[in-house]
Amino acid sequence: MSLFISYKQKRGRFLPALLCSCLVFLPVKAQSSGAYLSEANNLLLNTGFEIWENNLPAHWFGSASNIPETSVFQCAEAHSGESSCRLVRTQKTHVRFSSAPLFLNLGNYRLSYYVKGSGCIRNSFYNGSSYAAYSDYDTLSNQQEWMKKVYEFELKKDVEVQLLFSLCLTDSIGLFIDDVLFESIPAGLNRPVEFSPLIRTAQGLLHLQLSNPQALVVYDMLGRKVCERNVQGDLSIPLSRGYYLIALSGHPKPVKVYIP
Repeated sequence: MSLFISYKQKRGRFLPALLCSCLVFLPVKAQSSGAYLSEANNLLLNTGFEIWENNLPAHWFGSASNIPETSVFQCAEAHSGESSCRLVRTQKTHVRFSSAPLFLNLGNYRLSYYVKGSGCIRNSFYNGSSYAAYSDYDTLSNQQEWMKKVYEFELKKDVEVQLLFSLCLTDSIGLFIDDVLFESIPAGLNRPVEFSPLIRTAQGLLHLQLSNPQALVVYDMLGRKVCERNVQGDLSIPLSRGYYLIALSGHPKPVKVYIP
């Protein structure tokens, strides 16, 4: 674990932010489900790289990215869903692939994702004025099975960040990334947390897995109610393609999802 000081400039002043990060790298089996996962606690959008615009994944490739756009590819070889993101950087000097900016409150956060292929990869974040210390590189050599990678850090101040994937020394095929999960975690917790509800989307369907009865309201992006009902257990709700806000009585904030 590393301890470092970062600074964010705001209204002409530098506000100190004490930050710490740690990294875990775990082997896992690939999932057989083709569902596009979007867990209720995920702070990112398009985490399965299913949506692409102008040959780049939507809600990714923030201003901190310096990997050439021509080295970012949509790939049909996915951990789940129908596509993943393939990144190529054969040179020794690293490049960054970043998320869109997120405004985060002080607290603890966990980034996890699945990766395979050949190359070196590590993680960090950018706060608009400086880069946090990078985690150590993990080197994959023709890794055929998906591996789960976990990166955790703590923010002591509210700040806007871009999550960074730093890579170098890939082969000509590169590294595959899929099913990214970014979540807030309780301070001091160093293990996965089970959340309810679990929200998944598939072609024309919203899937819910609820351990307790809850009131559900689904809004379109114009604020119109398209579904309102009491729900419990495992269920699927047909919806047209597009973005929606999912409000559940047992969850503090609405969740934005995309129905493919």
